[in-house]
Amino acid sequence: MFRRSPEGQPATTTVSLHISIKRGEASSGLGGTETEPDEEGRFVFENVNPGPGGSCEVVVKGQAGFRPTKHPIKDLSKPVIIQLEQGQRVTGTVIDQATGWPVPGVEVYAQSAKNAQGDHDNNWELLETEAKTEAQGRFEFTNMGTSFYRLGVRGANLANANQPTVVTGGQKKTLTLKVALLPWSDLKSKKPE
Repeated sequence: MFRRSPEGQPATTTVSLHISIKRGEASSGLGGTETEPDEEGRFVFENVNPGPGGSCEVVVKGQAGFRPTKHPIKDLSKPVIIQLEQGQRVTGTVIDQATGWPVPGVEVYAQSAKNAQGDHDNNWELLETEAKTEAQGRFEFTNMGTSFYRLGVRGANLANANQPTVVTGGQKKTLTLKVALLPWSDLKSKKPE
């Protein structure tokens, strides 16, 4: 199998194989077997057999600048080419509500939402930023679609948790997320230099 970037270049992001097995009226899922593509973007999962009525899909976690994807495999006897999709960018800064200072080391995540109000989406996806916030509290997503996403943080509370922060992938406006640091958290605000 091959996996290529939109420009036709080989991609090297980790891929995993998920299998759904059908047994009578019941079905179960197996998955998580991961592999790294070679320098040509090729990867192989051997001895795959979901059985009658079962199915397989290759899951690509994505890499900086690209969307994660799930690709169903219809015919296990043929190679598959998976085309990665360019991701949309969203940037922002996390600041401490009490001091107004940036907070480094925060994990910011995005959960897809149904609308601009942040209502739950039944087919939701969870995305992570490229890295934790840096010294000035900045974060960046480059893997979003063009839909709505509700932002959250780990290790702190959003200062206005009753009013969700909803973004659209690709929006130009830089966000400011205010957080309330928790007494037990290792996160600390840092006075700007």
